[in-house]
Amino acid sequence: MDEVISKSERDLLIHNKIDGSYQQEKIPNFWKDAASETGTAVSTLKESAKVARAFPKKERFSQLTFTHHKRVIGFDLKKRRKYLMACLPATKDGKPKPVDWLDKYIREQEGEQEIEAGMRYVRFNVSEEMWRKLKQVAKYYRTSVADLVRKDCTAALAAFLEEQARRISLAKYDLYEEGQWPFYEESPYNRKTKAAERKQRRRAREDHDPVVRERFRSIATSRWNRHERVA
Repeated sequence: MDEVISKSERDLLIHNKIDGSYQQEKIPNFWKDAASETGTAVSTLKESAKVARAFPKKERFSQLTFTHHKRVIGFDLKKRRKYLMACLPATKDGKPKPVDWLDKYIREQEGEQEIEAGMRYVRFNVSEEMWRKLKQVAKYYRTSVADLVRKDCTAALAAFLEEQARRISLAKYDLYEEGQWPFYEESPYNRKTKAAERKQRRRAREDHDPVVRERFRSIATSRWNRHERVA
């Protein structure tokens, strides 16, 4: 660490026990320094550190990626091992099952419904205590965790997006209309309209360009001399 971070400027506190007492040392921008040294994004480093803390080296499955391990962090130790072992190949030469397969397997085991057409998943981690309580409440109502929280989470997300639409619209345009999304949404109709507008603007510029006007006049004269119809 001393080779990466200067001892003269340190900002983050790390407590080291020296001669029976704790002393404080400061390290500047730990994650940024580590990311710069390793050539890895800060977010990637943090995710790797999270997995490393949840799975000490002896408890990891060498055939599986960090992403496999990351997917099961929210479960207890027994389920973590169960889900990861399900990804292992039947033979040493075989390949482990991909992360997408693991996601589907977890949904099946947890009793979650298959994703509907036109729908997408929003995933986020919760604490062990919160997950335990969610499981208990879901068990009480005889349903899955996903079905238990879907309605309230969807309503919360809708309110969040509406608030963001208002805030961003006011910041960008000083105007907000309820239900109006502040970002341009691509569609076949928009692409066709934009192409027509670009062609019209280009033609308008060309109409005011003497060189272009002379070239079109020459073409029209040539066609007229050949007794061709001039548009």
